[in-house]
Amino acid sequence: MVIAEGSVSAPNVLARRILVSIDPSPQIAGARLLSSNLALAVFGGTLRSWIDGTDSSARTVPRALEMDRSTYHENPFLTGRNLRPQSRSVDLVVMPGGEPVDSLEVTVGSLWNTDRSPVEPGAVSLTVEPIRYSTIYSRVEANVTVEVVGRPRESHGAGWKCSLERQTTLVDMDAVRPPLWDIGMPDPNGGPRKRWLAFSSSANGPFRAIFSSPATADNFLAWLRKVQVARIGPYGLGVFRPTRRADVEDVFVSTDRNIMASFESLTTEDLTRLQVGQLDEP
Repeated sequence: MVIAEGSVSAPNVLARRILVSIDPSPQIAGARLLSSNLALAVFGGTLRSWIDGTDSSARTVPRALEMDRSTYHENPFLTGRNLRPQSRSVDLVVMPGGEPVDSLEVTVGSLWNTDRSPVEPGAVSLTVEPIRYSTIYSRVEANVTVEVVGRPRESHGAGWKCSLERQTTLVDMDAVRPPLWDIGMPDPNGGPRKRWLAFSSSANGPFRAIFSSPATADNFLAWLRKVQVARIGPYGLGVFRPTRRADVEDVFVSTDRNIMASFESLTTEDLTRLQVGQLDEP
């Protein structure tokens, strides 16, 4: 069974093609096919719609389809009167689980003079715009079950029933990570990023430094290392350690609640360890 990626033009949803191939053993190949059923159960997301990837001309009998937010059933699933090697595909539109998070995106003006010297902090234009993204489960899993009932080609033989089940990943973490970037750093002893750069002002309070592209984040970090300041106009700079949700272990984007509980002013030593990465990626 093969899971292939696809794309659809809608926010927070992804298309996935499930290809199921049946290759019966010589002992049962050619057996009379009495019934076949495909059952798919999704965990970590919801099903939005489906498209049958099989040529309709290959079908000679009606079929029953049933789908809700977490399951998909098709009966009969296989085609033909006899059991033979064949492949069937189903295209599903999947919405990964999660919850919306409101934050602020940082936009900076020119940071470098024509001679490539850094613009003075007091002259830098820094604006923030509201954004909304989702805390997304790290993956969407699916249990795929194919059940076949058949009877030997000889009419006097006893019937049999076979059920095959496989668990597979429909959507992994990288496929659903928001196209946003931040700046973080590891602990002093090294390792993955665990603390993140944040701005704080009297008007907006503390918020994670989120950028629309890695180039913008890299440019800002390079400038910050040159000027080595902990304040830009009304915004103070610091680092914080996000609190992960204890009730859902595989949510990968923190909600950044209560930033001030771990907020510390930015130091010169911090500047050497800051790294640009995709949103909340260690």
